[in-house]
Amino acid sequence: EKYGVGMAATEELLNQSLVDVISQNMEFLGRQCENALNRAFITELVDNAGASVDASTENNRGVAAINAGIEQVELNDFMPDSVVQHPKFTKTLFDTAENNAIIPFANDFGDDEGIRDRVAFPLLGLEGFRASNGMYDPNGSNTWDYDANGETGAVVYDSDNIAAYLFRDVEMKEYDDPIRDLEGINARIEFDVQYHQPNSAAEILYATA
Repeated sequence: EKYGVGMAATEELLNQSLVDVISQNMEFLGRQCENALNRAFITELVDNAGASVDASTENNRGVAAINAGIEQVELNDFMPDSVVQHPKFTKTLFDTAENNAIIPFANDFGDDEGIRDRVAFPLLGLEGFRASNGMYDPNGSNTWDYDANGETGAVVYDSDNIAAYLFRDVEMKEYDDPIRDLEGINARIEFDVQYHQPNSAAEILYATA
């Protein structure tokens, strides 16, 4: 997959030596390319996991669901070491209303995500990552969310069995557009993401019963 994005600096920006503005826009280009790779990685994780867990009210939708995901991966003879979570799934880990909290009254820590992350991870020996709706390809085959039946809220996986291949790391090329008095930069990246073994991952599905 090849992804590219561009920016242009006007002659006025250059003449006024607003290098910080230009530098910031170049940084944004690099981030967009990196996030394209991250989006492909998350989408591959969610769409092609070989195992799944239905997280119903009866078996809890938080920590117990992660534990069930670990079980499924280990039953397939892999060693799970990571979990990626939708923010709504992460919330269930602290939701005392549904008996899913990691520790009682964890919400008393407030909204400081740094404090919450230090409390939450490592969780059951897994390194934890978060991925919002924007980190999942809208053209993916699943629904990355966690409040309706069948939606995927997390994936437990063995990180040795999924890979991101970089055919071309982020690179930038300059170009001139004298007609519009612009000088521009294109950023591009070429990559692929594949499971080595789909059964090394288990998705956690929200279930109403």
